[in-house]
Amino acid sequence: MNEDIILEICKRYNLGNKHETPIPVTGGLIHKTWKLRTDKGQYAIKELNEKIMSQPDTLEAFELSEVMATKFLHAKVPAIVSLSSNGTHVQHISNSYVLVYKWVEGITLSTEAANVKQAYTIGEIIGKIHSVHISEPSVQVGLPQIFTNFHWEELILKIKA
Repeated sequence: MNEDIILEICKRYNLGNKHETPIPVTGGLIHKTWKLRTDKGQYAIKELNEKIMSQPDTLEAFELSEVMATKFLHAKVPAIVSLSSNGTHVQHISNSYVLVYKWVEGITLSTEAANVKQAYTIGEIIGKIHSVHISEPSVQVGLPQIFTNFHWEELILKIKA
């Protein structure tokens, strides 16, 4: 990551002075992630893929996802939310789009590695998400679809075929 971009990120987000060159974090498929250590803490910088960001409405979609994550966090749903600068989460700096998060230690689980307890926790969080009544004018909510036993039986027969 370009040194000028790092300095501008530190300035915009008031992260303090960097201690070392950011370390690349592996595991991302589309975007690049960096671990940044400063005199104020550790941060994850997500450098968004420029081809994806060139698509219409993508910037707005990223911004909206962070706004919604913030609303869920305030409603006591576990969420990791990016920091904001001047009222926006996504920052455009020298032809790069970035999101900055406080660093969180953790591991990524594959679907094969998740155990029953972890699956239960995931289910609880999804339940909380669906029980919270959050409105966002720009989000269009579809009508709920009700499946009868007949629908389920049809789906099961298709899977077995």
